[in-house]
Amino acid sequence: MSLVRLEGVCRYYGAERIFGPVDLAVHAGERIGLIGPNGSGKSTLLELLAGAPPDEGSVVRAKDLRIGFLRQEGTDEPEGTVFAYVMSVFAGLERQEEELRALERRMGEVGTAGDESALAGLMESYARKLAAFEREGGYERDARARGALFGLGFTEGDLDRPFRTLSGGERARARLARLLLADADLLLLDEPTNHLDLASTEWLQGFLQKDERAYVIVSHDRHLLDALPRVIWEIEARTVRVYKGNYSASREQARALRERMQKEYEEDREERERLEAFVRKWSAG
Repeated sequence: MSLVRLEGVCRYYGAERIFGPVDLAVHAGERIGLIGPNGSGKSTLLELLAGAPPDEGSVVRAKDLRIGFLRQEGTDEPEGTVFAYVMSVFAGLERQEEELRALERRMGEVGTAGDESALAGLMESYARKLAAFEREGGYERDARARGALFGLGFTEGDLDRPFRTLSGGERARARLARLLLADADLLLLDEPTNHLDLASTEWLQGFLQKDERAYVIVSHDRHLLDALPRVIWEIEARTVRVYKGNYSASREQARALRERMQKEYEEDREERERLEAFVRKWSAG
């Protein structure tokens, strides 16, 4: 199933065309690595996938598509602690748990009153809501938040630190931890390893290898781009070339493409020279 489709999309910076027109699609569960020289428009392409309007063409998104976007520069400035910031991604589960506690109180009150019919209705509602809460990992959210934070280099002592006291790199890691736990269908990751050490990068790689969601990742880490993507998008000469496989596979395909284009160019040049020689010969005669 297609999550996002770009159809004839162009992007300009003033009068200068950054890239386009391009036709691309992100499908459910697809792992895409986005590469290209600095300034070629990689972050701009992520912005278009996330919802920014194109200058030309159209972007079609699946109904109710949930997107998690890690930008290189975050702007959120929460007042609470690091742990509270990451746990806030589970606000929906928090509300579900409050509903369960409220139902428990009501069942106690109705049970005391002896209204068996009303109690049966409440118990049925409670069982349904509890099953949904458990299925969505409601009882695991604390452990999941700690796991992401510890995996990305935070310690137990960091969890109670105010978010506003974090360094720029620490903030980036906290934002990444929160994003990875988000209830999203598509993750857009712009240089997620920028502030990670080797151990944290390996943890992130392991996390994303197990993740079944679709994601587009921009990175200069060739090892990561070999380990994760199954498709490579390369921005080159104002277009986007699509290669099947990981980074190394894409380089082999790109090399073969360049050789084929060079051969075609040389064959065209030889044919042109032959025709020009033919015209000169008969013109002289």
